[in-house]
Amino acid sequence: MQGYQQLWEESFTDLSYAVLSAALAKTVQRCRFFPKVADIRGEIDEARVAATQGAAEIEWQRMLDLRRRYWSPDMPGGFSRGMPTLTERVQTAAKASGVFTLQDCGQEALHVWGKKRFIDSYTNFDKIEQFLLPEGEIKTLLAGIAQTKTLPAASVPFQILHERGMRHAERLKESEQSSNRAIEQSS
Repeated sequence: MQGYQQLWEESFTDLSYAVLSAALAKTVQRCRFFPKVADIRGEIDEARVAATQGAAEIEWQRMLDLRRRYWSPDMPGGFSRGMPTLTERVQTAAKASGVFTLQDCGQEALHVWGKKRFIDSYTNFDKIEQFLLPEGEIKTLLAGIAQTKTLPAASVPFQILHERGMRHAERLKESEQSSNRAIEQSS
């Protein structure tokens, strides 16, 4: 009996009394026999998944609101001033869903496929995070090396590049029209 008590104590040291009490009460209601540690842990995992799903749903609604209020495909960078900063988890989920890049798709595609990808990414973030480098010397060294390998910032402002592109497009259009006129006159 001493071994079982020690096993139970060690199995739940990471949980608060309130969480363990609630999980135990729910497990006792479901189990026909004396619950195992795995049964109680299963209840806790189910509660975490439900809580994460609820949080993901709330964040998705927030993303749609932020998209409506702060995002425009015509803005450089896509966002207007005042866009709140997003947590890493929400940023990752937003990138996965394409909520800020799907400008030409219909609202239904955004609400179906974008929402599915957002919620999947949001709920699986903890699983992905374990494969990322932890803060420390190796991450700092790699960041320094990456910084030396990055391309330099553009020396010409975006507005000037945009104007050049528009002039070039006009020249192409004029040359195409003149070649079309030449073909029409020769036939």
